[in-house]
Amino acid sequence: MKLQNIIFKILTFSLLSLSALAAKPGETLQKADSLFNQQAYTEALPLYEQLLEKNRASPAMLLRMAYIQEALGHIPESLYLLNLYYRETSDEDAAARIRELAGRYELSGYDIIEEEYLRSIIRRYQLPIVGTLLFFSLLLTGLILYRRIKHQHRSVITTLFLMVLLGGLFYFVNVRPSYSKGILMQDNTYLMRGPSAGAGVLTQLKAGHRLEVLGREDVWIKVIWNNEVAYVKADFIETV
Repeated sequence: MKLQNIIFKILTFSLLSLSALAAKPGETLQKADSLFNQQAYTEALPLYEQLLEKNRASPAMLLRMAYIQEALGHIPESLYLLNLYYRETSDEDAAARIRELAGRYELSGYDIIEEEYLRSIIRRYQLPIVGTLLFFSLLLTGLILYRRIKHQHRSVITTLFLMVLLGGLFYFVNVRPSYSKGILMQDNTYLMRGPSAGAGVLTQLKAGHRLEVLGREDVWIKVIWNNEVAYVKADFIETV
């Protein structure tokens, strides 16, 4: 009996602990939103940043953070958050705002944001698309099997359509939209000609420029600047 009581107490404590951990992000967001609504922006921002670090940022939260950072004069940070928001929502107003800010502060790399629209749409609707393709694939498979059992004529068009659906299903299940852009977050950032501090300097840029990201080599991010390959320390750039 004592053993059962001990087990019961352990399970109860575990459930309460899990509930507390689950509730904490919600409480943090509620507190941050309350501070934001009271225009206590500098107090709300650290709470939002905690949630962002834990990948618990909603689109609305990203937009609020971008507003705060712009108000504080932190333009690279605001652009970074707006890019994250656009990635989640495909909001053309956000795209226009990104281009407007980049133009005002003479920052390059934001003039091709339209190319990211399709990737953003795929990211938003990936699960519904997969579900729809799966449903029709199963429906057609069942139809083909039924015709085979009944010894009916097999439709070539039905089979081809099923293959197209299965190909689309494979694509949307296995392919993830990649985001190959990075925003410089520190002024006077050196772009190096190689992945080494001893490599030659290609150029020096202010914070806020957005570059195409090709990959990563150890602590270096491989980028494109003015059609030239360069390397920047990973600590100085945020990928979007």
